[in-house]
Amino acid sequence: MADIHHKFPVNASISKVFECISTPEGLDIWWGKSTKGIPKLNQIYQFDFGPGYLWEAKVSQFVENE
Repeated sequence: MADIHHKFPVNASISKVFECISTPEGLDIWWGKSTKGIPKLNQIYQFDFGPGYLWEAKVSQFVENE
């Protein structure tokens, strides 16, 4: 599977960015319809992008505010 990398400038604190890319509440603001999961190592996240687009992902690395 190919890797996807995005680069874009963000005008926010590191802690706010971390919250928006690692917590279900933060992810729901800008990505997908609904997210469930616990932001901890080896936890499973469930992402709902609409009918037919339900994804799961495992947290493989977790370093808060990095």
